[in-house]
Amino acid sequence: MIKEFLKDNTDNCLDLIEKGDNLEEIDRKSGKSLLQIAITNKNLTLVKALISKKKADVNFVNQIDKSTPLFTSIQLNFLEAAQALLQTHQVDLEVQIEGRSYLEHAVVIGTVQIIQLLIKYKVPIQGNLLHLAINSEQDENAQFLIQNEIGLINQDEDSENVLHILAFTGNAELLNSIIKKHLNNPIQVDIWNQQNKEGNAPLHIAAINDKQLFLKVLLSNKDNINLDVNKLNRAGLTYQQILEDRKKKIELEQQEQQVRKRLIAEDRKERQLQRAKEIENQIQQEKEAKTRQKEAEANKEILQKKEDTKNRFVMLGIFLAVILGFYIILQFSIKKK
Repeated sequence: MIKEFLKDNTDNCLDLIEKGDNLEEIDRKSGKSLLQIAITNKNLTLVKALISKKKADVNFVNQIDKSTPLFTSIQLNFLEAAQALLQTHQVDLEVQIEGRSYLEHAVVIGTVQIIQLLIKYKVPIQGNLLHLAINSEQDENAQFLIQNEIGLINQDEDSENVLHILAFTGNAELLNSIIKKHLNNPIQVDIWNQQNKEGNAPLHIAAINDKQLFLKVLLSNKDNINLDVNKLNRAGLTYQQILEDRKKKIELEQQEQQVRKRLIAEDRKERQLQRAKEIENQIQQEKEAKTRQKEAEANKEILQKKEDTKNRFVMLGIFLAVILGFYIILQFSIKKK
């Protein structure tokens, strides 16, 4: 059975399903049931065949990754398979996978259509779904949740509402959607001025993270949403003071950076001058060495000339002595005769 399902051979698999042979078989490598394999292959025909007449366990739990058929459908955005599973009304909708509900997973990895389907079949709406969608950068899912007023007033463990999250990311488009929703149907909770555990309202968060467009959109609607622009955080600062402090800090950092650049430039110049001086000294030393070498060679040549001259005088003296000797001998011989 497993081999045929892995090959995704629809006709052979339908025959095996009809015979009812070993429909509980599990793939040892992946831990998937036949139903999960059919969903993975996006084979809706086999999915429906396995579900019909309660032949497959719609609540099967994969012992390797703890996934279920519905979770696999959500992972793959296989809307038709998810619908077929939910239509049995036998799926355990309370299942938690990795600490999250089916709907929470759908918000993070699914499509709007999957989310709509789960809500239609009464999958529990729990957790901070809108927070999850924004943090996962699933703007389309976030827009759907905003329009359906799901999670607009929720706060997380840090007492942060959806606007705190948006202020951190600077998502002005979703902010605009929430403001428009509020204008059409006022939100009963003052999410605009709510403070988190640090005492920061969304304005403060946007100022801290320098999200100028977000601030512009929020401030341009301050009268419509009763925004308190003078609200103080735990440090006793308004959003404007935070912006000013940030500006001063940036200016100070720029000044420090300029000082660092100047010091680096001066150090580089000093090192270049030092190097130039070293090169100049080296050239001078080489010149002096050459001069000394020339002087030594000149002195050597003079000494050699002196030695040659001395030798010539010696030879001349010897020659004269020899001549004188011959002369004396000659005179002596003459006198003797």
